[in-house]
Order: sequence, then structure tokens, then C-alpha cells
Amino acid sequence: MPVVYSVEIVRDGRSFATRTVRSLQKGAVIFILTASFHKPEDSPLRHSMPSPVHLIPAPETLHAPTPDEYAKTIYQRIVKASSQTTPEQKVNPIVVRARENGEEFVKSLSEEFASRPIDFRYVHKEQVPADRREGETYRQYVWFKANGAISEDPKVHIVALAYASDHHLLATSLGWQSRWSATDISVMVSLDHSIYFHEV
Repeated sequence: MPVVYSVEIVRDGRSFATRTVRSLQKGAVIFILTASFHKPEDSPLRHSMPSPVHLIPAPETLHAPTPDEYAKTIYQRIVKASSQTTPEQKVNPIVVRARENGEEFVKSLSEEFASRPIDFRYVHKEQVPADRREGETYRQYVWFKANGAISEDPKVHIVALAYASDHHLLATSLGWQSRWSATDISVMVSLDHSIYFHEV
């Protein structure tokens, strides 16, 4: 469905500019973005956590599934999960689609995966050092990059990073909730998250 973007100029100050963007679909607001911009200036401040990059496998060493492999794996998981449901449980619409026409369902998953703009490489739990697996904070390690070449303009890279940031937020938080699994939830959406770009 077409999406209409309504941009409101909230503020144009000497240092800061602020915009609010509303995305409308069929006349209803489906997304709201508030963005503040600041004039570039030098700063001695640095905000970062120690990088775990030396503790986990490099992205080139991780298995990258083909679109067909991905589609068949997801289909098999759905079929397996649906076989464990009781008659009293409500059947997920995705499960219904998979049951009605498995071949077409796998094909659509494969096509969707092939057209994804972000290439994700997942680090599995057993590939993480034991001392990094435990603790009060659940972590998930994922490598990602644009799926193909993009402009060298740093602003385009920020857009790509902002787009990718919406992935894996919920999967990570769900990992801490051991009483749930992804098959227990039909739809997950991230309603609110913030990104700060301190330097471009």
C-alpha cells in the first residue's frame, strides 16, 4: 500500500533543527519519527562500549544461507511448531498459509529473503566464549552490512544503519524471556527506539 510522508518543521534554530515525520497509510498514521540535527563541531567526548569483535567469529567465517535454504528452514520450523499445538490454541495466519500451499509459501519466503537490503550473519550461542554467555544482560551478536553497493556519502550510510537498527531488538529481548518462544507470538513490532549519531 502507498505510504504518504507528512513532514513538519518543528524548529530551525541557530544550532539545532528538528523535524517530525508522520507516515500515513490509507489515512492512518503507522509511524512517527522525530529527528533533531545539530551543526557539526569538534568534541572530545567519546561514547562506546568495549568492542567484542575480537571475541566472536569474523563474518566471513559464518554460514550465509541461500534464499532457498532460508525458506525451507523457516517452513520446517513453522510446520514443526504447528504440529505441537492443541486444538484449543488459535492457529497463526502464517501457519495457515504454510499448511495450505507449502510450495508457494517456500517460494515467497525465498524471494523475500533474496530481496532483503541488509545481509545479516548470526553468531550462534556456542560460538561465543562461555564467560560471555551468562550474566544479567542477554546479548545477541549479529554482523550486518548493506546487501550490495551503496553510495559513499556518509549520510546514506546513516540511513542504512537506521534502517538496520530496527532488526533484532525484539529477538534479543525475547531471549531473556525463557518462558516464551517465537512460536508463541504471532506478531512482534518495535514501537519505540532511539538512535544517536554522535559523529559522521
